[in-house]
Amino acid sequence: MTAKEVQAIMMQNLAMYRVGEKTFTEEQAATQLATWADALKDIPAQAGFVAMQRAFTVCRFPVTLADLFTQLRRMQSGQLPTSAEQWAELLQAAREAARDADRYWYTAETKSGKTQGQIARERNKSRFDALHPMARGFVGSLGGLVDLGNADDMTLKYTRRDFDKAYCEYTDSLPLDAAILNRAALPVGNAPQLPGERRG
Repeated sequence: MTAKEVQAIMMQNLAMYRVGEKTFTEEQAATQLATWADALKDIPAQAGFVAMQRAFTVCRFPVTLADLFTQLRRMQSGQLPTSAEQWAELLQAAREAARDADRYWYTAETKSGKTQGQIARERNKSRFDALHPMARGFVGSLGGLVDLGNADDMTLKYTRRDFDKAYCEYTDSLPLDAAILNRAALPVGNAPQLPGERRG
C-alpha cells in the first residue's frame, strides 16, 4: 500500500470510532502514518481495504495494526487448503505407508533385482518426502507416518485435534503473500474511494 492508501484507511478508522476528536500533534500524526505505511508497504491496496472493512465488523475499539494483520492472515488462510483436506491427505498417505511397512521383510525378488521389501521401503521414503512440509513436521519421521497409519480410532481422534491446532498455527505463521491476498480481496469496485480519486 502507498502512504496515500494507508492514510485513507486510517481516516476511515478515525471516522468509524469517532476518535478524530482526540488531539494529535502533527508530529504524532506523521509518526503514526509512517509506522502504518512501513508495515503495510508490501500489502496490496485492495487487500488492505478489505481487511479494514472486516476488522470494523469485529473490533469494538479503533482498529490497530495487529487487528488489521489478523484479518489479512485470515484472508490468506481462506485461500489455502483446509485443515480437513490436509488431514485427509496425511491419513491416506499414513495408511498406505502402514501397508507398505508390512512388506518390509518380503524377500521375493522383482524383475528389477530388488526385493519386494526394498521396493516397499523406497515407496515409503518417497511417500514421506512428498508430504506437505507441515504434515511432515507433524509426524516427525517415516516411522511416525507408519504409526499414524496403524493408529486406532480413539488415537486418531486426539491426533486429529492436535493436527488441526498445529495446522492453524502453521497458517498463522506464514508470511503474507501479495498474490494470495490479491485473490482473497474483493473486486476493486468495492474498495473505498481514495482522497482525490475520481471514478468514471
